Amino acid sequence: MPGLASAGDDTTALAVRALKAARGQFVSGEELGRALGLSRNAIWKQMETLRQLGYQVQSIRGLGHRLVDVPDVPLPWEVMDGLATRRIGRPVWYMDTTTSTQDVARHWGQVGAAEGALVVATEQTSGRGRMRRPYFTPRGGLWFSLVLRPARPPLDILALSLAASLAVQEGIRAASGLTAVLKWPNDVLLGERKVAGVMVEFDGDQDRLHQAVLGVGINVNLDADAFPAELRDRATSLKLELGRPLPLVPTLRCVLEALDRHYERFLEGGSEAVCLAWRLAPNMLGREVRVISPPDTWEGTAVELDRDCALLVRLASGDLRRVAAGDIELLPGVERLAPRA
Repeated sequence: MPGLASAGDDTTALAVRALKAARGQFVSGEELGRALGLSRNAIWKQMETLRQLGYQVQSIRGLGHRLVDVPDVPLPWEVMDGLATRRIGRPVWYMDTTTSTQDVARHWGQVGAAEGALVVATEQTSGRGRMRRPYFTPRGGLWFSLVLRPARPPLDILALSLAASLAVQEGIRAASGLTAVLKWPNDVLLGERKVAGVMVEFDGDQDRLHQAVLGVGINVNLDADAFPAELRDRATSLKLELGRPLPLVPTLRCVLEALDRHYERFLEGGSEAVCLAWRLAPNMLGREVRVISPPDTWEGTAVELDRDCALLVRLASGDLRRVAAGDIELLPGVERLAPRA
């Protein structure tokens, strides 16, 4: 399979569209040539390009070409076909394998990519999460990054992360019917296991964000043995929870459409609007937690978010402690209703 494809591959996208329009019937090379502005020989070469991308195309001399099946691969024209967004996912750059979509998206943004530009890969060899920790991103998941230019102060970057988590939760529900739980600040859980995560890297000054690169990873069709041994009791996938695989491209569209809505809310209402939405969604408030904020580690009950989206944790003494950064571990035990701070 070719290494990358962009939304600018107009001939390939037009060829796919023409074959899809025939609804499984043969289309003559002459007709395709007129539609694409290519010779018959060039049409044969274009059909071979489609096969290399994973399309099943039947070609018979005297009849023409027909589309038998479409690959479940986030190729730009497949992602954008029917995508109901204002800015998210426009345009798309797909790669089969890359080191990190974050690095590609950041560079693309620096050289002028439009806000909402999407970089998506089938596999990352050096995926990373928060605090630049290694992130497991094999084939079977959705690994992507978005170029954003939010006209918001840097203090709102935490809210952007929470808004993205909300969108992933909503997109998962739309694609699979599963209700995930939000774990502050950036994880999405099914049961007690992580199914998705988000991260934000940004450039800016003290007054304004110039560019933010939002990274999202979702374990869609990973089998249990695909996870490293140290992750198997802490991670899951949509396939494992459903007992069947999910198509990647429609799932990606669901998440992108949710991201579009939540990003608009973030731009319009900032941290306060995001916090309100997060509180109303299924989340980990009320759970006993361990807070790891080097050099300190302590425990309490997660009770609320403040207006800046920081987590408020009630200690055994009854005092509240504000957490704006750090790692949160959910402790075993029965969830209890958290008193409002």
